[in-house]
Amino acid sequence: MDTTTSNGAYATWLRARMDEGGFTQRSLARAWNEDDPETARRAIRRYLKGMVPIERTRRELAGALGVTDTGPAPDPDKEED
Repeated sequence: MDTTTSNGAYATWLRARMDEGGFTQRSLARAWNEDDPETARRAIRRYLKGMVPIERTRRELAGALGVTDTGPAPDPDKEED
């Protein structure tokens, strides 16, 4: 399954929410996964480079950011069955 967007819409959305909330990658990683913030930070870096997480992860990140909007979804035409 191709989990990237053509224009990095999720990365743009995530960066904007991080800026609004005053989050750095490390502080968001700690808020998202206190037990393993280093793994969370690496995932966040992938998302900021253009990868789009699955719906469950998008909801978890939105919760850590304190927002209800989960951001733009991947293009459904690019998803494989």
